[in-house]
Amino acid sequence: MAGRMAVGLDIGTSGVRAAELSRGRGGFTLERFGQVALPAGAVVAGEVIDQPVVAAAIKRLWKDAGFSTKRVALGVANQRVVVRQVDLLWMEPAELRKALAFQVQDDWLDSFGNPDKFGKERGGDIRSNKKTFLLVHAMEAATGTDRELMLDLLKSDSETKLEQMMALFRRLKVDEAAVKAKNSYMEKAWKHFNRIEVPDERRKPLRELAEYLLNRET
Repeated sequence: MAGRMAVGLDIGTSGVRAAELSRGRGGFTLERFGQVALPAGAVVAGEVIDQPVVAAAIKRLWKDAGFSTKRVALGVANQRVVVRQVDLLWMEPAELRKALAFQVQDDWLDSFGNPDKFGKERGGDIRSNKKTFLLVHAMEAATGTDRELMLDLLKSDSETKLEQMMALFRRLKVDEAAVKAKNSYMEKAWKHFNRIEVPDERRKPLRELAEYLLNRET
């Protein structure tokens, strides 16, 4: 019996190709394979130029080949992609979760914080196209004209870029998603933190400091 399925997808200059593998006791088995040709110019030097055409080809590929899963491994390589290996020090699970929560809060403050209290101009991350939690979530949530507008804004330096991106963020409820993610990270952090065998009086100052940082407006 076939085990867990996964599909490897290749988007090339001449076509899209995919292979579905299953993993069993004897190793990997090729279950299905398919490919669909692309017109010239749809993909150039590894970069997708005509997104609707490529998307339609992938949908046709899935239908024609009869792939049974949407679990996909996709390699991304073109002249605009830079890969850099970064070695990070090991962190306790509680510290890692808190660090993620603090970062989401910083991202939220840059776009939705009060400049008079935060101490710096609002929207610096948006102007510099910084890949914050807000932008990544917005890209995942946006569809249709919203997604097209967001991609255009990322290439733009117009004076209305900040206002347009903020309107998109609000429409996509990115601010609510950030608060939810921050609280989720901290909830998981406290679960790890509470397993550490230390007296409660030593936990209290750290918890108070963390809650202050997470709810700060400056």
